[in-house]
Amino acid sequence: MATTSHADVEIGNLTGASRIRTWHGDVFVELADDLGAEITTQHGDVEASMTSGARMDLDLRASDIEISSRMNIKGLVSEDEVDAELNGGGALLKARTAHGDISIR
Repeated sequence: MATTSHADVEIGNLTGASRIRTWHGDVFVELADDLGAEITTQHGDVEASMTSGARMDLDLRASDIEISSRMNIKGLVSEDEVDAELNGGGALLKARTAHGDISIR
């Protein structure tokens, strides 16, 4: 678990299920496997990157959500909410930001 209140969080090559939280800051994470993660920020953006073959269930909420066109997504995908499977689904990637955007690449 990584937690901060007024700073950005940047994690490269994250392995294993993880929980990342910040209050005022952006979160940048590179998921090295598809074991899932929970990412929360109130006043910041979330950017998550993963391999094209990663299999996850996506549960995302933000002001604006952008998902790379190379991703194989099935399910609910809207501007501010995603409840979908990536490559057939798997572990949960849950991300929330009240006042920010989410980008999945």
